[in-house]
Parts: sequence; structure tokens; C-alpha cells
Amino acid sequence: MRGLEYSMKPLWKCLPVVLGAFAVSAAISDADAVKQWLTKHAVPLKTVEAEHGLDDLQPLKKILKDVRVVGLGEGTHGSREFFQFKHRMLEFLVKDMGYRVFAIEASYPACWNINDYVLYGKGDPAKALASQGFWTWDTNEVADMIAWMRRYNEKVSDDKKVKFVGYDLQHLDRALEVIAGYIKKVSPDYAPAAEEAVAAFRLPQADYIKRSAEEKDKSTARLFNLMGYLAMHEERFKRMTSAAEFNEALQEARVLAQYDEAYGRGMGPGARPGAALGSRDLYMAENIEYLVNSQPPGTRVAVWAHNGHVGFDKIGGAADSMGNHLKKFYGDAYYAIGFTMFEGGLQSRDLGSGNGAGPLKEFAIPASPEGSVGWYANLTGLERFFVDFRSAPKDGAIADWLATPHPMVSVGSGFSTQWTAKQYMASTKLRQTYDGLFFVRTTTRARPNPSGVR
Repeated sequence: MRGLEYSMKPLWKCLPVVLGAFAVSAAISDADAVKQWLTKHAVPLKTVEAEHGLDDLQPLKKILKDVRVVGLGEGTHGSREFFQFKHRMLEFLVKDMGYRVFAIEASYPACWNINDYVLYGKGDPAKALASQGFWTWDTNEVADMIAWMRRYNEKVSDDKKVKFVGYDLQHLDRALEVIAGYIKKVSPDYAPAAEEAVAAFRLPQADYIKRSAEEKDKSTARLFNLMGYLAMHEERFKRMTSAAEFNEALQEARVLAQYDEAYGRGMGPGARPGAALGSRDLYMAENIEYLVNSQPPGTRVAVWAHNGHVGFDKIGGAADSMGNHLKKFYGDAYYAIGFTMFEGGLQSRDLGSGNGAGPLKEFAIPASPEGSVGWYANLTGLERFFVDFRSAPKDGAIADWLATPHPMVSVGSGFSTQWTAKQYMASTKLRQTYDGLFFVRTTTRARPNPSGVR
């Protein structure tokens, strides 16, 4: 995302983005023109809640008709209305546009428990949701969406069922289980070497990062040996099991290698210059590509992530975001939607004076300042709306406005009441960053599930 913390999430996940002074538009005098254009072209939305009809979303059919992957962003990692509208968008994309995969910014290995529930009703949904490991998603809103997915899947044929998958490279316990189980099945004599190759991944993330450069070199070499062993015996192992089972074991090992590059090689002693910057976003995009390619041809995917991942801004001003990579993979068949607000509540970790991540708390974002994206959107008088930027004018006042940087709310999993607007907003060129925008005037805190791990 914008800033290093979104190219590499630290232990408390996302910090807010600080980009220095904002280039507030000099065209405040053009506010009336912007207001008129937004009001005319906005798609007003009657509600953010799912299962209240989809008539007001029908204009999006034309906008998204040739899109294969939709990126659903969020201005904060803890606003209820953002989460609710993404649930509603999923309902629309599944029912009216034939989407069959939902992918969230959560662990690739750890989301399979949730998928087993939404597809087959296996397990306890609360435990499955908690098992993905991030408190950001362990909320009432995501639980409601999972419950809806299960109800929907119970009523449709297998070819219409929607899957729940993750694409991030953290929380790796299931990956270790899959790899160990597969090696014992196809080559039990190699099992001790395979366990040695993955042993370091059982360490807490902080300890994994702190290892010496020599230790990192050795564990990386062992992992690559394991991956090479799998690749060398691919055809035989597929005959012994199945192509799908082999591919999954290799992909889980690939996720370990991604984690090693991003957190082991990219941070701490002996870190490779530039290894951290953008590597997580690259690998998340590649995992989405892998998931798409593993589905029947033409499968359409809804992607849930923070604005900074779905959009096209450069990370740290240099590295490509996940959205940039997806744009390279799919061209105009990828459509990025930024989510923003005028004011309201959210939940986040309390960073206090910035000396570490504190407890999960409720915070408030005050009214967006003049010249910000939320301020302009609020001029319409609409409580909530969607607007498409691809169809916006290519020149003139509106084109200039879309090309000019404006402050826009951007909060991750950490927040402090000591911050000013410059510390919880990011300078954003709308058309350069997103294909469209969802706006809701007022947000409230996402509601944490009582069973969630904090």
C-alpha cells in the first residue's frame, strides 16, 4: 500500500500511511463543477446491507460486464459499513454476474477451513473464521457474509457455488500440515528432510525475522531443496495421488517461500536490499492468479483487501501494489474500487504514542477536511453512492480534478488519537489509483466477534 508498512505488514499488521504534505487541490473554486458531475454520474445506493434487493446496483452490470476480477477496497480495516457493502457487492456479483470465487486479504493456507464450511457445511463457522488468524476479519460483518454464502450454496448446483479463499502469506500452520501429510503419503523416507525444511516456519514471526543471516540462508536452501524434490518427482507423485493434490502441496510450499522472501529475506539481519518493498503485494497477486487459473475457464473473482492493495498506487513510491500486478495480469478485466467516507467510527489497534500495538479499540475519524475526497463526495448530499471513473471526461475540469492529488482516509490496523489528518489520510489521485469509488457518509465500528483471538 502507500508507504512501507503496506509493502510489508509488521507484527500488528497495517499501520496508517504517512505521505508528508498533501497537495490539496488548488481547484476548490471548481467544487461546484465536481459536485454537479458526481451528483449526475453517481449511482445512489439505498443501503449497504445485503439481502435487501439489488435493483439499485443494476447500473453496475454495464460497468463491470467485461470485468473478470473486481477489487473491493476499504479505507480502514475496521469500518462496519465498508464490510457490509462488500458483502452486498458479493451478493450482487454472485447472483447477477456469475462470480464464483471470493478472495480475501487473509492467509492462503488458513482460509480453507472457512471454504469447507461455506461449500460443505463442515465445522463450526465461528471457529473457522477465527482460524484465519487476523482479528481484522473476525467480525460480525464477515461472519454474516459467511453465513449468507453457506445459505446460498445450499440452494444451488455445484457449478454455481461460491468459494471462500485467502491469498496472503501469513499464518502457515495448515501449509505445514498439508506438506507433511503429502510427503508421508508419496515418499515417507523423505519425511525427516521435509520436516527439517519447514521447521523454521513454526517460529513466531518476530523470532523468524530475528534469525541470523546464516540461519536464514540455511533454512531457505532447505526449503528450496524440498520444492525441487517435489518438482523432480511431479509426474510420479501425481500418479500416486492426483494432480490437484500435488498442485496443492506445491502451492503450500510456494507460500512458505513467499513468506520467507517477504519476512525472512526482506526483514531483520541480512535483509536483502529492496526485498521487503512490494514483495508481499506481488505474491498476493500471484496467489490470486494461481487461484483463478485453478478454476474452470472464465471464472470471475471478487477480491477483498485494503484500498492500498486493490488500487494502483506505487508502494513506497517505487514498488507495484497488488492492484498494479493484477492490472498487468488482466488489463481492463481487472476493476479496482476504492472505498471512502466523510466521517465516522472504526476499530483498530491502539498505537498510543507509536511505541507498539495496544488493545483493539474504537476510534473516530472527524469530518474530512476541505479539499479531501470525502469532502467532495459529501457535497452531493447523498448518504452513499458508487461512481465510475473509467467513463469520466478525459479533459476539462473533471479530468483535472481526478488527476490532482487529494487527501483520502487510509487507516490500517493501527491508529492513534494523537495523529492529525495528515497521518490517517493518503494523498490520492483518484483516476490514477482506482477505476471507481464507493462512498458512505458516516461509518461505525466493525463489531468484533467475542470468540475472536485478539
